[in-house]
Amino acid sequence: MSSISFWKYTKFNKVNIKTKLKALIIIICIIYLIIGLTIYLLFHNHQQSLQKSSIAQDIVLRILEKRFLADEYISTYSERAKLQWILKQGDLKKRLVDVNIIFNGSIEKDLFFVINDSVVASDYLFSQIVQNHENNLSYASSDIVLQKQLRLASQLLVNVQKSTSAATKLADINREIVAESFQKIFFIFLFFSVFLFLTLIITFRVIWNSASELHKAKAEDEAILNGIGDGVVAIDLLWNIILFNKAASDMSGWSREDAMGKSFRDVIKFIRESDRKENIKFIKEAMILGKVNMMENHTLLIRKDKSEMPVGDSASPIFNENGQVVGVVIIFRDVSKEQEAFRLKSDFAYASHQFRTPVTKALWGLEIALEDKGNSQKKNEHLMDAYISLKSINELSNHLLEISEIDQQRIIKKLNNIEITTLVNKVLKSLQDRIKRKNITIIIKPANYSLKIKTDPKLLEKALFEVLENAIGYNKKDGEVSVEYIPQKGGILIQIKDSGIGITNEQEQLIFTKFFRGSNIPEESIGAGLGLYIAREYIKILGGRIWFKSQEGTGTTFSIFLPNNS
Repeated sequence: MSSISFWKYTKFNKVNIKTKLKALIIIICIIYLIIGLTIYLLFHNHQQSLQKSSIAQDIVLRILEKRFLADEYISTYSERAKLQWILKQGDLKKRLVDVNIIFNGSIEKDLFFVINDSVVASDYLFSQIVQNHENNLSYASSDIVLQKQLRLASQLLVNVQKSTSAATKLADINREIVAESFQKIFFIFLFFSVFLFLTLIITFRVIWNSASELHKAKAEDEAILNGIGDGVVAIDLLWNIILFNKAASDMSGWSREDAMGKSFRDVIKFIRESDRKENIKFIKEAMILGKVNMMENHTLLIRKDKSEMPVGDSASPIFNENGQVVGVVIIFRDVSKEQEAFRLKSDFAYASHQFRTPVTKALWGLEIALEDKGNSQKKNEHLMDAYISLKSINELSNHLLEISEIDQQRIIKKLNNIEITTLVNKVLKSLQDRIKRKNITIIIKPANYSLKIKTDPKLLEKALFEVLENAIGYNKKDGEVSVEYIPQKGGILIQIKDSGIGITNEQEQLIFTKFFRGSNIPEESIGAGLGLYIAREYIKILGGRIWFKSQEGTGTTFSIFLPNNS
């Protein structure tokens, strides 16, 4: 299953559940919007009716106030009552003009017309009463004038009652509307409360069912993810981990709980084997270009415990519903067995090649020696060439056997107390022929040094042999090799320094790899490039370390730290 199709599969159920929840939320929102709008309109109508009722009551009070002023004037012809009437009449007219637009119902308009008409008539009648009084002051007590004034006062009272009745009715109508709207608001609010309760129950059930579906989908997703043998890690655009399966946990050493939410680069570290630099280019390109990208060959995963694992596979973009990249799925797998198979194939091919040259030389030397009936010196030279070639074959076969034991982890340490200088001298003695051939000077520092350590003498002897043989074999003619013992806390440091050809900067990182031989070595140097690899592995088994410093054309110094296992 590709990472994209897998991701779509794991999201399918979740998308359906989200769609259901979205549909439910939209329906609930529409219903709430309708209910809310209805309540708003009713409340607005309620407030408007309250305002109208209040205005109508105010008009009634103003009309009654004018009536009292009219009664006072007719009884006493008080100048104050007249002036107050005129002032109140002006206020009432202005008030009626201001509130005319509010009363827009048909019944309200009719009643308001009656009020307005009565107020105008009352104004006219009062002005007639005032005018009659002022024009007939000398006849104020005459029956004719009194009758006329009483008639006008009676008409004024009728108009006041008429306007008061209309205003009161207007107030009553709006009070009834207020009461009705209040009842409607109450019932709608009651309906709203019941609907809200039912909505909460339905929503809870939908969420509960959705949560159950999500839990089931999640369990299925996790079962599928954890059943995949490859590591699967998903990240968002900020490189935060949003998915981490069991295989990824097993390979990286990070638990799912620790990895989730963390930055990908803090948890999963991919580096190139060649230059040890971070290798995340294939992830960046998948995120930016929106295409599946393969991981570079010879990529290493740095585990949580700092151990390394060769990995391979790919990174695939994650798309949302709109086709936009929202993250990346990184799939990686352990390619150790594949690399081991390839390495064995390469090693076998290289070993076959290394065997071919000395075998050919040995056969050729023996053939010439057998055919040569005369010169015994020439025959001896050919036999010596054959001997050297066969010895080289023997060394190569021994190296291959040692590498096989190392790779299969079949070597068991056997610790014994040994005199370190005695062991070094033994190795140098076995290399005397090569030392004499190149006229190499051996320097021991300090000359009479003596130290016993507990280690495996056979493994240490083989490791020292390979390093010293390398120092002699790649040295210049008439050169020198120094062996220096430096006491260290918990062990000893042995430094083997030569005056040979040195190692180029470009090849320093390859010096301890199998079948490596420097590009600057002399043509006559023999070997398959296995010695230093074997030396390093044996020293590691003994719990020690080996490293070097070199300058091309000047020489190389190998440093070996050996712990005292006592």
